[in-house]
Amino acid sequence: MHEYKDWDRGQHLSAMAVTIYRELKGEGPEVVPYAERTAVVRIDKITEEGRFLTVTADGGRQLLLRAAGDVNFEGIKDRSELKPGMKLKVIYLEPTKAEAPLGFDIIELDVEGQQ
Repeated sequence: MHEYKDWDRGQHLSAMAVTIYRELKGEGPEVVPYAERTAVVRIDKITEEGRFLTVTADGGRQLLLRAAGDVNFEGIKDRSELKPGMKLKVIYLEPTKAEAPLGFDIIELDVEGQQ
């Protein structure tokens, strides 16, 4: 089933197991606080038509970012114009007390030099 080799659904399994366990115990939904972060990054890899970006931030930290449908794009019309090697300024949400197996959600993305 090579057409599903990049399918990310397996990454959801641990979060779903925790959610189901909490529901079975009668606990409410888990509330995870987020911190808004800003970084200047270079795109290393793009998957799923630009939904998932592997980037390297200034300073060398590698991040996995997720561009959902509600990203404010500046300098390009949408994620279809993203290319490896592009330099971006991104504002993203990082959970303060939890993992983000699918990446940090981008809320604003600005192509460097396009302002």
